[in-house]
Amino acid sequence: GGGWGTPEGDAARVGEVKVRGEARYGRFGGFDLRDDLGNEQRVYQFRDFIVVVSFERGNSVCETFMKKEGASSGPGVSTLEIERILAANEPKGSDWRTRIESISWETSDGKLEAINLFGRLQVSTKGYGARMRALHERQERGR
Repeated sequence: GGGWGTPEGDAARVGEVKVRGEARYGRFGGFDLRDDLGNEQRVYQFRDFIVVVSFERGNSVCETFMKKEGASSGPGVSTLEIERILAANEPKGSDWRTRIESISWETSDGKLEAINLFGRLQVSTKGYGARMRALHERQERGR
């Protein structure tokens, strides 16, 4: 198919159903993984990336992009790769707005957010991000 950032391209789409994700990335590794909220996770290898996708009720709600060990494109997700991944995940009629330069973005429709930390880019629904942050805050208080 096309490349990153094209509507017919190979990049991920938050909100896609599992079948579409597998058509895009190929079959996943077969692991029975769960995120901290108990959602099914699947791990895909795509180009120089490992992509971890969390599904709620069959739809992708979070996709984390990290480089494979020894990736030919170098370690960490580059600025250009971030731009392409964000463009591929941009909802129709919306655009990405920077919250913190090179670290955090959200869509103008308020539905998606993206965070670039430790060389990984995570794109998720705002609801998923809020639920995950609340869970981690409760866990921190419980220690």
